[in-house]
Amino acid sequence: MSARGISASDPVAGSGTAPEPGAVDFMYLLDRLEEALAEGSRLPLTARTLVDEQECLNILDQMRISLPIEMAHARRIVADQETLLAQARGEADRLIRSAETRAQRLTEDHAVVRAAQARALELQDSAEAAARQTRAEAERYAQLVLGRVGERLARALSTVNAGLRELEDDDGERP
Repeated sequence: MSARGISASDPVAGSGTAPEPGAVDFMYLLDRLEEALAEGSRLPLTARTLVDEQECLNILDQMRISLPIEMAHARRIVADQETLLAQARGEADRLIRSAETRAQRLTEDHAVVRAAQARALELQDSAEAAARQTRAEAERYAQLVLGRVGERLARALSTVNAGLRELEDDDGERP
């Protein structure tokens, strides 16, 4: 493996959309770090591996830059979810006001008034159910994305910590 650093012009693996200008996909960086660790040279008769420290540090620097971008993306997803929920509530309020106005015009006939009130409640229930479903779907998606990022970070951190422990152990074994 070469000792080059990661740049924003590197390909973004596994992403269907282009990253923001100057950004590198976080999952791609995790893959690169894992690859750098996996491709290290094994020390004979030990479980230790030598890795290109500069390459790993370059990848970690890029991860530090990329993580706020990924978090901003997740925040945008949550904000979009809130916008959709607000729109659904607004639509529900509009439907309720419309139904109330219509019900007031139909007060002459008691049966018609009851039907209008029932319809208004149905519309409200339907709009609230749609809003709950939209919010639940957006939350599931955000949870899935953040869960995946968390899992990859945990694996990468575990691998880095194991490598650091091995390097520290190597330092202790030298005369």
